[in-house]
Amino acid sequence: PEGYPHDGGNREISELLKRMKGYQSCIADGIDTHYAWVREQVNSPTPHYHVALFIDGSKVQNPYGILQSVESIWQGVIGIVRPGLIHFCCQDGGTGHVMLIRPSSVLQGPELEAQTWQFDMAYRDALHRIAYLAKTYSKGNAPYRVREYGYSQGC
Repeated sequence: PEGYPHDGGNREISELLKRMKGYQSCIADGIDTHYAWVREQVNSPTPHYHVALFIDGSKVQNPYGILQSVESIWQGVIGIVRPGLIHFCCQDGGTGHVMLIRPSSVLQGPELEAQTWQFDMAYRDALHRIAYLAKTYSKGNAPYRVREYGYSQGC
């Protein structure tokens, strides 16, 4: 946030991801989360980060509770308790997440076509959102030896 005494490194995002991994509700009941993150900085004196979470949709139908927990963890990492420090990427009126549901292997005809179409649309939406992290105009401003992206094992 504006006025935060940032040292130029990635300590905060590293600590967030470490705490997320240890957060029990994210890993309880066999819920394994993976992530990809990027650091961006254009005109601001401090960077901002984008994080994509990958969660097993057969175990979590709506990630909103996990996102609220992540926001709380982030507030603890930076020592500032204020809503809105994390955007859930649903400003466009959408849900902020994409669920990929594979078409049934037992369906045929119009039902299979409909499920295939829904999967293809969700896949394109997910790909579009993930591709946003790869834009280049906001990269290249990190100090020497400071990473601008990362991801969890198995991602």
